[in-house]
Amino acid sequence: MAESRLHRLLSTLRRAGGASESLSIRIRANEIALWLARPRTWPESNIDAVRGSLRSAGSTASVSMPVAGLDGLRDTFRQVQCLEALRPSLSDGDEVLSYQDHRLEILLGTDPAAASRFVHDELKKLAENTEAAARLRETVSAAFAFGRHVAAAEQLGLHEHTVRNRLHRAEQLLGHPLSERRAELLVALRLRESLAEHIWRSAPSSLSDTA
Repeated sequence: MAESRLHRLLSTLRRAGGASESLSIRIRANEIALWLARPRTWPESNIDAVRGSLRSAGSTASVSMPVAGLDGLRDTFRQVQCLEALRPSLSDGDEVLSYQDHRLEILLGTDPAAASRFVHDELKKLAENTEAAARLRETVSAAFAFGRHVAAAEQLGLHEHTVRNRLHRAEQLLGHPLSERRAELLVALRLRESLAEHIWRSAPSSLSDTA
């Protein structure tokens, strides 16, 4: 990034964030660290505005969570380093990443082997790289998110009976009701979705969907 473009971007980001001060350090030719400082806390609206400005500028960036004081300089830089290290493995395709949105992936994705083992142990055949398994994972995720079969069916555009059949099939493959190990299932589903390339190590296999 040329210095003139960096200056314009930094001015835009300061306005978007309502920042009173800023600091920029060129880490290498194609990598720049920017810090924005406010006299008080950072409202979520200002953080969203900063991310929006980065997207509008066509930047590839990682945005940390706000941290106060001198320690914040070190901690925020550590956050964006963790995000950048994980970027090739994330499957959402967003060029502007948020540490707050990916804390779980960072926490568990730093050890690919452990993350992969966790997903496979918790999801079993639901982790398979097939369309049928993907449909079942989507249905289970919707059921967790909306709490009722009817609401999940409406969200997915399916008949309620189809949702019930898929959830029953998922329980058969898991070997236990969805109400058991709910927290572990939610984490495994999240990791399987967002870190697909990072943790997927098994060859595709067939899985019939009876819905």
